[in-house]
Amino acid sequence: SVKIETAISSNMMVGYSQTGAAAANAKGTTIDATTVGGRELNATLSFANGSYAKAGYGSTGVRDTVLGYAAAGGPNAVGNTLTNDGTLGSNRASSVELGQTFGAVKAFASVSRNNNYADNKADVANGSGYEVGATYASGKLTTTAVRSVSRQGTLTGSSLSADVRTAISIVGAKYDLGFARVLAEGARIQ
Repeated sequence: SVKIETAISSNMMVGYSQTGAAAANAKGTTIDATTVGGRELNATLSFANGSYAKAGYGSTGVRDTVLGYAAAGGPNAVGNTLTNDGTLGSNRASSVELGQTFGAVKAFASVSRNNNYADNKADVANGSGYEVGATYASGKLTTTAVRSVSRQGTLTGSSLSADVRTAISIVGAKYDLGFARVLAEGARIQ
């Protein structure tokens, strides 16, 4: 399968006008420009034995766990930190991921190498690293644990001034009571 998900820019209503000269001149109906595949652009090859291989740009295991176990899609102390702090490299990355399902357990491992290159400047690692994780889903209970290790570089002028290693461990659990779901998640950033 192939997945392409494009972000609408931060100002999706740019130039929009319902009245006045702008509307009369049909200048108010454009959506701000964006990049095709700006959120997800990857290909997955799945096999009948439960294994898969995925390559491309997309959501990380940390991000999937944040969104999968947050009551309102991630807007909490854990989710806001892990999905909105660009220096952690835990939101989206270019990677190769291999996974296997063993009954109620789905395990995966991924490797990412994201570098920023510019002429006459140092190459900067930006979210390069690895992730390993597993999800157990049986009946009404689902749990996930992910460990992510990545490097983030910082340029000062044309020199690399920082090369920071970040390790994130996150766990999430949910139980379906029928009339409500109980959700919990916790993370540690080192």
